[in-house]
Amino acid sequence: MAKKSIFYANRKLVITLGPLAVMAMVYLLVYQYGSWQSSIEEKRQEQEALTLSKQSVAELIQSKEQMEQHKADQIRYVRMIPKEPKEDDLVRDIQDVVFNSGMVLKEVRFGSRIKKEGYSEIPLHIVCEGKYLGTVELIAKLTSMQRAFRIDTVNINKASPDDSLLKVELTTAAFFISK
Repeated sequence: MAKKSIFYANRKLVITLGPLAVMAMVYLLVYQYGSWQSSIEEKRQEQEALTLSKQSVAELIQSKEQMEQHKADQIRYVRMIPKEPKEDDLVRDIQDVVFNSGMVLKEVRFGSRIKKEGYSEIPLHIVCEGKYLGTVELIAKLTSMQRAFRIDTVNINKASPDDSLLKVELTTAAFFISK
């Protein structure tokens, strides 16, 4: 009987502790599941933070590139609008553009300077002769000169009734920084 009572006592212990062990295992599984869910949420939040950080770095790199481009543009613009009128250089540039367009320069006349806020305009009247394609090329080259140049009006007439040449009169303006 002693053996039966030990077996019976162990059986009672197993029956009593069995459900407790199962409950402990269920509790551990639920706890592990909750930990797993929270680690998934933490990973998602870290991924979002990483994505935001990557976007910020990309924006900073883009800003740096834009700043370098703006500096280059600023240097180009400073060259386009010199600090002094430099009329001799302006006339030489106009002569080169007219010649390279296949036109013949007849006249360059300066008007009175017009002072604006921070800069001054130098009005110009340019007269030249040439063919139609030369006129188109002249206008394109004048607008793409190294110096800022505005074309206000273009008048095109025949140079003479018997000739195929055109007389082109341009009213333009160049600029310089005034103090």
